[in-house]
Parts: sequence; C-alpha cells; structure tokens
Amino acid sequence: DPESYLIELDVQMDNVLERGITEYRLVLQSWPLITETNVSEDQRYLQVVSRVGSDIKRDKFGDLRKKGPRRHDGAIGWTAVSSKYFAVAAVPAQASAKTSYSSSLEFPPGVSIDGEPIPTDRVRGGMVLPVPPPNHVHHFKIYAGPNDYWLLKDAGYNLQDEVDLGWRWLLPFSRAILQVMLFLSDYIPNFGVVIIVLSLLVKVVFHPLTAASMKSMR
Repeated sequence: DPESYLIELDVQMDNVLERGITEYRLVLQSWPLITETNVSEDQRYLQVVSRVGSDIKRDKFGDLRKKGPRRHDGAIGWTAVSSKYFAVAAVPAQASAKTSYSSSLEFPPGVSIDGEPIPTDRVRGGMVLPVPPPNHVHHFKIYAGPNDYWLLKDAGYNLQDEVDLGWRWLLPFSRAILQVMLFLSDYIPNFGVVIIVLSLLVKVVFHPLTAASMKSMR
C-alpha cells in the first residue's frame, strides 16, 4: 500500500529442516548517508530499534561502533533501522521471533557516487526466527517510508515507538506538544516561528503559576 508505506512479505522454505538448519535471519540495513552535508549529524540519528516485549531497545550507531554488536532476547514485536528522515521496520505479523540483533557496518573506502566519495557508516539490524515447517508461511509487514510519528502510528503495531520522544513518563506531554506543533504548522509554514509561538503559548498558560510563585517568594 503506497499510502501506508507497508509491504507484505511472505517467507516459505522447503527442504531446509532436513538439512539441519533450524533458524534464519531477517536482515535490515541502513542506506548511505548522503541526505545531509553534515554527516556527523546524520550519524547521531542512525540507529537500530527493536520492540522486545513491552520495552524499546535503542542501539545508536556510535555505541555500536564503540562497543560492538548487541543482542536482545525476548518476544520481538518489530525491528527497525532508521536515520534522521527515513525508517525501515520489519514486523513478524504471523511469525515468532525471540531474538533481535544490531551492529555497525562499514564498507571498504573508495565507494563513490558520480566520482564523489560517500559516507560508508551504516547500521544493520534484524531478527532470528525458527525455520517454518513444510508448507507453512511466515508473514511479515515491512514499513519503508518517512520517519514520521503519525505515519508510523497509522501503520500499526506500535511502530510509532520507534521515534524517540524522550523518557516513557514524558510521552503524554511529548505527544501533546507534537500535536500542537503540527496543528500550528498548518497555518505557519516556518517551524522556527512555530516554536516561538508555542513558547509564548506555554508562558501564557503557566503565567498564573509563575505569578503565584513570585508572590510567595516575596
């Protein structure tokens, strides 16, 4: 569905269990960082995110490069790789994954596009699944599109949790602020002005509390 950015993926394997192979991996990999001139900024957003049970595991590119590959065991709801603007996520809709993993990835130097060298920093993530029995199909949903909170939410499976809005206890406030900013952006095309307007609105809303606290300090 092009409007939801969802792709259906079916996996079926024949004559695999007979060879002693009991597991397989579904792998996701990020793309070359050529969307920004400031590569270090893109690197800060590059990550692998997995939903493990009710927890969200975030493995940043910098941590993966310094500390090496990571592994998370549990009921895997989905795994995603994302950059500043885009995300690719795999959801085992009718399959059971018990492990997710992530690592940093570097291609040999000298790779170029139109003669210009490109950043080679990437991340790779995925999940480990048992090989399906004969005549059995594993169904997956693949989201490939903008790293947008509302689009991810509309896709389902709590994919919106891939977007980092801060600590879990702050999420209700973060979502409310995000909704107000998006509402204001429909009328104000400049997000810098939107932030200024939002700051003024917050000051107006909390002015009674600020005034009361100032009086009590006198």
